[in-house]
Amino acid sequence: MEKQTNLSIKQFYAAIRKALKRNYSSALGAIIGLFVVAAILIGILGFAAYMLLRELSLQYMMMMYGMSSISSMLIYGLGMVLVLILYIILLFFIQFFKVAIQFNLQDGVRDASVKVKFRAIYSQFKRLKKWQLVRLSLWTWLFMTLWQLPFEILNTFFGSNSIIAAILKALLAVVTIWKTVEYSQSIFLYREKQPKFLGQSMRHALTVSRRFMGGRKVNYIILMIAGYVPVIVWGLLWAAIIYMSNNFGSFAMPSFITWLFAIILVVGVCAYLPVLLIMEPVFYEANKLHLNLDEEYDDTFLPQEKLVDPLPDIKEATSIVPDESEIKAAKEAAQAAKSAKSSTSEQKDESEKKPDTKETESDDVKTDDSEDSKD
Repeated sequence: MEKQTNLSIKQFYAAIRKALKRNYSSALGAIIGLFVVAAILIGILGFAAYMLLRELSLQYMMMMYGMSSISSMLIYGLGMVLVLILYIILLFFIQFFKVAIQFNLQDGVRDASVKVKFRAIYSQFKRLKKWQLVRLSLWTWLFMTLWQLPFEILNTFFGSNSIIAAILKALLAVVTIWKTVEYSQSIFLYREKQPKFLGQSMRHALTVSRRFMGGRKVNYIILMIAGYVPVIVWGLLWAAIIYMSNNFGSFAMPSFITWLFAIILVVGVCAYLPVLLIMEPVFYEANKLHLNLDEEYDDTFLPQEKLVDPLPDIKEATSIVPDESEIKAAKEAAQAAKSAKSSTSEQKDESEKKPDTKETESDDVKTDDSEDSKD
């Protein structure tokens, strides 16, 4: 298994251009549409949270002067909790659509004839095993938190020293970036073996991603930086223009010109979104060719016999249902019992008839005796 195969920046950009050559416009329309919808929903929830928080603060001040009650504060507090729950759900749905977009773009990298459009993205979204993705996100969050926790604890005890605090923050940043890079390919590796994850722990995808990125982390960081450079330069350029237009001595641009510059900045960033979302699928597909995924998944999945209860013994299972010989014997026994019953009833009827016959014969004898006596 080849571990040190690296992708050059030139090859990286060439692969991106090839994958987006036929799908850029359709992919851009779908991504911007979903981006706008997500931004609107986040804005609505943010505004609702702001209004509830303001009312909650007002109710607290009024309660201090006896003009409100604790029940009013509880109502607004429950509203804040509801908004927080809706915000978390929305974040998960945004993550689901991001994964669906990346899977559709990945299919486009594998096969140039695949169309990247909203219908294909929505089809991918419907096919996603969403609970598995939630579990994968939770496992990623847990491992990242555990890696960051020691530095946070050390910063709590020794953060009063500015030099030690700076060193700890730098180490925390390095560890966070390093582990983020290690776990970056987990979603694509999970997709490769998705049926086998039924009943398995989703942390196996993180383990395999760490193995997959062995010898590739530095190359990944370089390629991601190269991919983000254009949008960073674009953003800094127009941010500087907007700043200079409002703060260049006594001269200031009209407000609509400033808004026009801001719109140009946002449009340029949105136009680059397909490139940002396809970078990881391109990196994964380029490096997947040089390794065996079955070897990467070695010693990860639990065997099936440990996931399910053993089946009952065959004898116990078959003893519940009678076989043909037992059914035939039961029928013969029932027939014999029926015939025995009928013969018993016939004998009973005959026994009841016999006393009547004897009584008739005795009456005849008495009649004959009486006739003889008369004579």
